Amino acid sequence: MRTAMRNLVFLLFICSAFALTGSTPLLERTWGRAVQKIQNAGRLADPESRSNALREAIRNGLLDSSEKVRDEVFTFLSENVRSLDLRPYADVLEEFNQIDHWKDRSLGLIDEAELLHAARDTRVQTYRRAIAEGAVRLPRGWTLTRRTALSFASLDGIVELKQLVGEYLADGWPDEQASLVPAMELRAGAADRSQATQLAVDRLVAMRDEDFRSRMKDERGFRDAVIQVAEEVCAKDRFSGRQDSGCAIVRKVVERQVALERRERRAHTASAPPSSETTDQVREGWLDWLKDRVRY
Repeated sequence: MRTAMRNLVFLLFICSAFALTGSTPLLERTWGRAVQKIQNAGRLADPESRSNALREAIRNGLLDSSEKVRDEVFTFLSENVRSLDLRPYADVLEEFNQIDHWKDRSLGLIDEAELLHAARDTRVQTYRRAIAEGAVRLPRGWTLTRRTALSFASLDGIVELKQLVGEYLADGWPDEQASLVPAMELRAGAADRSQATQLAVDRLVAMRDEDFRSRMKDERGFRDAVIQVAEEVCAKDRFSGRQDSGCAIVRKVVERQVALERRERRAHTASAPPSSETTDQVREGWLDWLKDRVRY
């Protein structure tokens, strides 16, 4: 069951760009009071107060609530395992495991938290082993599959594993291979996921407008990787409610693309016969989609 859940996570990552048809952004989820208490605790500025408040809110949500509330709290923690370091609250998750109807999922979450917040060298070694062997079991029993390891390596910018993408995905999942490599390259050299995303933003804004436009039009993998970055930085933080500063930078990239499109439209209109299509009629779907992501 845990393996199926992680495969679903991977598929969500690969499919995050949908069909690039101008889809509107996903609605923000409304959480119940138990989760809101965790969010409020996460907003506290003082580290010690924040840690204590988070412990109390997580404990109350997982141990002193109805099964429905416990499931919602666990879902929230699972979805935010990267932004909220759960390692200090492993004992609460272990206690929750004793009453949870879905046995051992909390232990798997501890395994995931420890991996995702581990030093880069540790993550590289673990990902490499999972990719080569097909899967590895982490200390508390969570199975890290090859596909999930490749996804994590891509999002962490571990470009030294790029060769393994082609070796292990080329035969079965060519579309996934196309998405993973550009993401690795955009995020390459990062110490952690946060830095990986920032490096990707910096590389995108540094690209020549014409090169960016050409790759977005012609390379599906690059297009998916860019949209994934835009989604990450423009999603509202589950605690502060604010967007990452990188969203404003990606918005500048979009503004430059809109300006380039207008120049091309004017040039096309000036030279085209009356019956020819305008640039508006053949507008690129990826640009509309990016504008939705950055609220342009």
